[in-house]
Amino acid sequence: MALDHETAAEAQARARAQAQAQARAERFGRLPDAPSPESFVVEIPAIPDDRPQAAPPAPAAAPELVAAKHIADARAERRR
Repeated sequence: MALDHETAAEAQARARAQAQAQARAERFGRLPDAPSPESFVVEIPAIPDDRPQAAPPAPAAAPELVAAKHIADARAERRR
């Protein structure tokens, strides 16, 4: 089915491209189904974590207390 404005060579090229596309669709349209995600699940037994744990972080101090400590430390350094 050639279009009015295309030449015979263009019509052949279009037909060839369509045939190749059809062949690809037939070839790759029959790929096996993907495995289900459940087949990838691996159960690992729980092992207790007996590594030493770090000390919990100190609670955050109020900014004015932090500033007061910095000032006190600076004054103590100057006195030395």
